[in-house]
Amino acid sequence: MKILIVDDSAINRRFIERALELDGYAFESVGDGESALQILRHNSDIEAVICDLVMPGLDGTDTYKKHLAHAEAAGRKPVPFILLTGAGDIGAMKEAKGLGFVDILTKPPDYERLNRVLEAISKHKAEPKETTEKSGRENYAHIVEALTDSIVDAKDMEGARYFIKVFSDATNRLVGLF
Repeated sequence: MKILIVDDSAINRRFIERALELDGYAFESVGDGESALQILRHNSDIEAVICDLVMPGLDGTDTYKKHLAHAEAAGRKPVPFILLTGAGDIGAMKEAKGLGFVDILTKPPDYERLNRVLEAISKHKAEPKETTEKSGRENYAHIVEALTDSIVDAKDMEGARYFIKVFSDATNRLVGLF
């Protein structure tokens, strides 16, 4: 499986490259969205893209949108994108989730999770969103995601404060799991 890494930070690209090397993946790396689009248009062996959200020029969501449009126009199946972000911009993360990114990981990424997502892509299966049995960490992540979505959906500051308090209380209760 060959993966395209898109990040304007050479250091971040190198960390991801090293993790992919250790897991036996082939990869190519670029520092901007335009270069990524050129590779995707002319390189049919790319099976997944790990793309930074915040980059000069085309950001991660714009790069993904342009890739989707080009793939559709060319009658090809789009390459799955994994969004990688250091930004705490909940609104941008929610938008990305709605666009169809396979997953959204924060920096530094959880490399075990990244590997699971890449394995699912390589098997042409979507990673299951829910499992019947979850570890404490997976339950915690699910709660954090649900509460984050609720905070984003809040229409006023009072609602946002309420959800932040609930999040804080849940975090305090779950801290013993780790």
